[in-house]
Amino acid sequence: ETIATANLWLRTADRIKIVVGEFNAYSFDELFEKVKALPWEDYLPLDAEFPVAGKSIKSKLYSVPDCQAITKKAIVNRLSEVYHR
Repeated sequence: ETIATANLWLRTADRIKIVVGEFNAYSFDELFEKVKALPWEDYLPLDAEFPVAGKSIKSKLYSVPDCQAITKKAIVNRLSEVYHR
């Protein structure tokens, strides 16, 4: 809630980004599991819509569209389990 309010009212920044987690992933399966393990329910309500944007720099996981799709799927999977949907 505080982040949303700051994004609305802060004059000096376009938007505020938070780091939900940091990890190394050497395969797409590992990326999925580590993204899914993060506490997304602390930031996203049941009916949340969220874009996933990314980039790959010096990574073995160089397919950005695949990384984005896997990340989105992991978040949706986590929220489905938490919200029992």
